[in-house]
Amino acid sequence: MPIVNGKYRRPQLRNARINYRFGWFFLTFQVLENKSELGAIVGEKCVLNALGEAVKKIIETLHDFNPEVYVDCFVVMPNHVHIVMKIDDRPTNDEHHLGKIVRKL
Repeated sequence: MPIVNGKYRRPQLRNARINYRFGWFFLTFQVLENKSELGAIVGEKCVLNALGEAVKKIIETLHDFNPEVYVDCFVVMPNHVHIVMKIDDRPTNDEHHLGKIVRKL
């Protein structure tokens, strides 16, 4: 990590040229250390455990608590999650709106 004014500073992960207020986004969440914490692959099928089912339910109800968010499709896998979502443009959205939605997840 770079040192700024004698302190470690985490590198900026956001691209300054991307609008995070509204638009279409493809999100991927990875489980720490790539562990299969959300379920398992049994044969050719992904079987979610209780935690995986809870993550699925949260994503399915995301619009109920954030009416500006539309989840087009998603998949919960044993060690990661993919979501395609649209955030509608609203006056209350700021430049970190996507980050706020992700933190709620």
